[in-house]
Amino acid sequence: SIVPRFETEKAELNFGSVRVGETAERKFFLKNNGLYEVNYRIDLKNRDYKSRFTISEMKVVLNAGEERPIPVKFKSSSGWEQVTSNDTTGIVLLILEGKSPQVRETIPIRVNVKAVYSQYSITPVRGINFGPMQYGENKALSFEIR
Repeated sequence: SIVPRFETEKAELNFGSVRVGETAERKFFLKNNGLYEVNYRIDLKNRDYKSRFTISEMKVVLNAGEERPIPVKFKSSSGWEQVTSNDTTGIVLLILEGKSPQVRETIPIRVNVKAVYSQYSITPVRGINFGPMQYGENKALSFEIR
């Protein structure tokens, strides 16, 4: 049997808050506790997951007693928030029957991620007013971006 092991206690891939356009990587581990080799496949269920998540090892064979890390990368080009349960996740681990493509067991991989834009504020809040000026006159004002 294959047992997934996560870096967090909640048994999920917790990416936390990630800035839009940046890449975050988390990993989970798969261990084959059985006596025989096991084939598995990881599926991304929908287009949202396929466009934001990258898993380098989608289909692998685990020998008896072998444990393997599975890195998962997240990158979003827009704001997006996802906290999944076992029923709503878009990433599933499929345990295959021997060398056939028949699925023996399905294990959901829960995800917690929030893609956010950088937040900033400009001071002063209103436009910068230089007041009345003559042609060719120079005047400097400053503003802050936080």
